[in-house]
Amino acid sequence: MDDDDELVEAWESAGAKILVLAEAGVLPGRMPVVRYLGLKAAPFYRIVLDVLVDEESRLGLQLSTATITQRVTERLEQATGGAVDCPPVAKLLEQLYEWGNVDRIHNTHRKGSPQEYLRQDYLYQMTPAGTVVHRELARIDQELGMTGALQASMLPEVRAALVALVAALGEPKAEDRDRQAYIAFTRVVNGFTQLSENAKLFVQGLNRSLNLDSAEKAERFLAYKQLVVDYLQTFSIGIAKYAAGIAEGIEAAEQRGVLAALSEIAAVEAAPALGVSTEQAAARDAEVMRARWLGLRRWFFPDGDQQPVVTTLADRSVEAISRIMTTVRQLNEERFRRVNRKADLVTMARWFSAADTDVVSLWRAGFGLYPARHVGAPHPVETEIDIRPGIGWWEGVAPPISPRLRTQGPRASGGVASRLPNQGKAKKLLREKQRAEDAAVEAAARSLAGRSPCLLSSLTHLPAEEFDLLLRCLDVALARRAHDGVRYAETSDGLIRVTLRPPAPDDTATITTPRGTMCIADFHITLEDMGSAL
Repeated sequence: MDDDDELVEAWESAGAKILVLAEAGVLPGRMPVVRYLGLKAAPFYRIVLDVLVDEESRLGLQLSTATITQRVTERLEQATGGAVDCPPVAKLLEQLYEWGNVDRIHNTHRKGSPQEYLRQDYLYQMTPAGTVVHRELARIDQELGMTGALQASMLPEVRAALVALVAALGEPKAEDRDRQAYIAFTRVVNGFTQLSENAKLFVQGLNRSLNLDSAEKAERFLAYKQLVVDYLQTFSIGIAKYAAGIAEGIEAAEQRGVLAALSEIAAVEAAPALGVSTEQAAARDAEVMRARWLGLRRWFFPDGDQQPVVTTLADRSVEAISRIMTTVRQLNEERFRRVNRKADLVTMARWFSAADTDVVSLWRAGFGLYPARHVGAPHPVETEIDIRPGIGWWEGVAPPISPRLRTQGPRASGGVASRLPNQGKAKKLLREKQRAEDAAVEAAARSLAGRSPCLLSSLTHLPAEEFDLLLRCLDVALARRAHDGVRYAETSDGLIRVTLRPPAPDDTATITTPRGTMCIADFHITLEDMGSAL
């Protein structure tokens, strides 16, 4: 037996074990109730299920095959505006019955003869599994068409809920304390769950709106783009305003022992289940609440190499504004390129021609279109022919127009088309310029890293490249949240890792550069050149 046969045998053995576990309910198994989604007739299956679900929503119990067929036909005709060839509804229902989407009983009502009684006729209704799956599909269809919202107004609500949670945790242990803590915890988590889902939908809807596939859609986009920009700016301002307060609330709740109290809080609303004790249900709910709290914490605190979620959303808001501005600029460029200036001039000439003499004089003075139209074909300088604007066409000298132009008009000359210019030289110059700039930045990074750790006051004179790099490092470091007064950051290109320690009181540093002098607090800075480390 070769290696391939051994792999196949091992896979079949493992697959058989997995199927046994799936049948036992230990692992997720196959779901026949969603099998119709991969078929070509999926739209017809979904319409049949729509009819049955609508009947349930009207507090109906079951429908006959004939009634279902009639309602399906009406829906198809209403949607398409005419007759549609539909597969036999009875066969669709029979297949759905085999998959477990619908249940049926024999229809024994209104039978006038033994033949009608023996004829296969059923009353159909949705099964619980079929109802859940179909309603989830309807919800997914609805959410795919939603644009979502960033909901900056949720941030103060979450902050208030955190304040209530901290207050509840500070009370003596009692049943009322756990209940108040549970209510506040639920408000916090539900607010952020809704905020994250709607933010994701908003970004996706914005991406769809930026996909401009028609001129009409582009015009609508230009009309509402300012509203979108204002909306994104409002969300960014809301994050900057409330993020620090929410982060402080999270830290205060953790100091009050929210993680240790989750088991007691979860026991308040632990739902009983068959074969599961109340303690087990509370422990299960406590693990879910712990995972949600840690997810909430990742919104405002970094998790390893991942930056906080609010920072990511703020960055995406800024990126969206930039994309909108870029799209507007592209649309304006396309609109200008589509302008037919020759047609516009001809139209204006007709307007002026239909006007009185004074307006025609204005047209001629503005565009230089005098009666001597041959002024557009100048005579050679050596002829010393001076044709004044007031000289008419018949009074002046004939313009120097070639016989070929008179007979054939303006035509393109034959032969080989002009060659496109070679951009290789320009690209080479750009590459050399980029390499020189990269080398200057790397040299500046090595120079600054070689002089650190140090105080800013020791960097008295800096070249322009080193000064620009120092400003970048200070920018990213000061934007970070301080931990025990120390800020850790890294430049966006990963070139330098920065450690910034607080300055002594009233100590300042003065740095002289070719562009001027900068005064700043005398921070203690450590710069690590990551490029040389690689």
